[in-house]
Amino acid sequence: MDVRVRGNGRCGMASRAIVAGSSSAVMPRKARARPSSHDRAMRSKRLSLHTLAYRTLASALAFLAVACMRPAAARADAGIGVEFGGQIPLRSEARDAGAHVRPEVGVSYDIIRPPIVPVRASLDFDYASGSRGAGKLDVFGLAASARLTTPLYVGGGLGLYDVAAHPADAAAPGRAVFGAGSDLFAGTRLLSLPGGLGLSLQFDYRALPSAAGISASGLSAGVRARF
Repeated sequence: MDVRVRGNGRCGMASRAIVAGSSSAVMPRKARARPSSHDRAMRSKRLSLHTLAYRTLASALAFLAVACMRPAAARADAGIGVEFGGQIPLRSEARDAGAHVRPEVGVSYDIIRPPIVPVRASLDFDYASGSRGAGKLDVFGLAASARLTTPLYVGGGLGLYDVAAHPADAAAPGRAVFGAGSDLFAGTRLLSLPGGLGLSLQFDYRALPSAAGISASGLSAGVRARF
């Protein structure tokens, strides 16, 4: 009985030693801190940002490659346009208030460019200003227009215009009016330059609101550059 008990005791001590050894061997693995949910979320967010950056860069490079491969003739009448010219008022009171020829500048940006039909739709901003003596006539406009892209082209647009006028008579009051207007134009392409730059000669007729008894409608001619 004593031998069996002592034997069992030794076996128990050995078992405890084995268990203790096993526990000491396992402890280092349990001591390693597992990443928290916040760390995993941050790592996933960084990976998503990197992926988005790579995709954006690849898309930009692809867009530039396609733009560079487009022929110059197609680029000559697409994208951004800038026009410099002069506007001639049709009414004598407008010429008296804003000079016989008012300097004019316009900027257009193509928003729709069908791949087959030779038509471009764009947003146009126009500004013309002139003064003579005590008189002054200013026109701001934002319009949507469409035009053909053939060498000899026509087009038209509708928009909103702000007309500020002061008669030539210094005693007369000035006035500003905001209203709808229209634009009809025709032009011809003068030349196409390397790099996709195109130059055109354009003639416009704008029907604009009147302010202080002065009609801002008139004819204009200008050189338009497109790139």
